[in-house]
Amino acid sequence: MNKLKITLISLVVLLIVFSGTLIYLNLNSPNGGIAVYEKPSLKVAGHTTMLGIVLEIAKEQGYFEQEGVNVDLQQVESSKVSMPALANGDLDVVIGSIAAGSFSHLSKNKDLRIIADGARVIPTIVIRKDLANDIKNIEDLKGRIFITPREGSASYYALARILETEGLSINDIEPKYLQEEESIAAFETKQIEAGIVNEPYATYLTERGLVIKFNSAKIKPIFPKNGQQHMILFATTQTLQKEDAIKKFLRAYKKAAEYYNKALDGKEPERSKVIEIASKVYGNEPAIIDKSQWPTISINVIPDVLYLNETQDYYLENGLIDERVNLNEKVDLRFLGWLRCLMMKKKIIFPIITLFAILLIWEL
Repeated sequence: MNKLKITLISLVVLLIVFSGTLIYLNLNSPNGGIAVYEKPSLKVAGHTTMLGIVLEIAKEQGYFEQEGVNVDLQQVESSKVSMPALANGDLDVVIGSIAAGSFSHLSKNKDLRIIADGARVIPTIVIRKDLANDIKNIEDLKGRIFITPREGSASYYALARILETEGLSINDIEPKYLQEEESIAAFETKQIEAGIVNEPYATYLTERGLVIKFNSAKIKPIFPKNGQQHMILFATTQTLQKEDAIKKFLRAYKKAAEYYNKALDGKEPERSKVIEIASKVYGNEPAIIDKSQWPTISINVIPDVLYLNETQDYYLENGLIDERVNLNEKVDLRFLGWLRCLMMKKKIIFPIITLFAILLIWEL
C-alpha cells in the first residue's frame, strides 16, 4: 500500500472519529440510547399575534422535541406582563417587543439579556373604510383618533417615525391605546379613525370591510431593509446558566426560522403548513393568514443593535425611559456564536469526509 493510500485512510479515520465525537458532544439525542437522560425544560412566553409565529412553528413541527428540550410555550399579549414574569423567575425566555418598558427592564435588571432576534415588520396602518378618501397621505393623519397598543409600545415608536417624515409628531394626533382584539369593536362603533394593528388582526379587519390598509409603499422606505426590529428574545443570566437547555432551544428556534423563511418566500409545503399552524394558534381562517403581511425573521436570528439603540434614544428624548442602557453589555450572542460554529462544522466536515472517501475508493 503506497503512502497516498495510507495518508487518505488515516485522514478519513481521523475525520470520522472527530465528527463522531462532535455529534456525541453537541448533537446527541436523548432518544439515542446512549445514556439515561432527563430533558432540560424551559418556560417560554410567545405572543398572541404573528410576531410569535417562529416559536409556534418550533413547537408544532416538533423541533423542541427533536432537540431534546421541553418547552412550556405560553401566549402572552404584552411585554408589560411577560417581562416582570421573566424578572421574578416565572418565565425563562420571553419574546418581547422593543417597547419603552423593555428598555426600562434592561436598565433596572442587571441580569436581563437579549439573546436573539424575534421578528421584524413593516408597520401596518389601517384606515376606517368610510374615511378612505379623506386619509390618503401621512399628513392626513393629523388630528385623527389613532390607536396603538399603548404609549411607549413598539407600534407607538413606529408611528412616531412615520409621522416625523411629514414634520408631525404624536402630539399632532389623538392617540388611543387599545390592544388588537379591542380595536375590532372600536372600529365597528367608529370610535377610532386609524391605527397601527398587528397581523392577522389588520387583515381580519380588512376582510370584515371595516378598514382599508394604508399604502405600504409610503411606509416601507422609512424603516430598515428587513423592517422595523419589533420583537427580540430576552432571558436572564440565571437562565443562561442552563447552557444545555438554551443551546437546544436556540437550535430548534433557528430551524423554525429557516422553515418560516421558506414559507415567507412562498415555498411549499412550508407555506401551507405555516398557514395551518397560524390559523390553529391565532384562531383565524387560513385565507386571513395567507393575505396577512407576514413579519420577517433574520436568517441568522441576530438582533439589529443599531436600530435598538435608535429606538431607545427616541424613548429617552421623549421622557419614556429614565436612562440609556449600554446594549453592548446587554446583548449576549454567545449561544448564537456557538450555533453558527456548529452549523459551519456540519456544512464543512461532512463534505470533506465524503471527498476523502471518494478519493480513497478511487485509489483503491
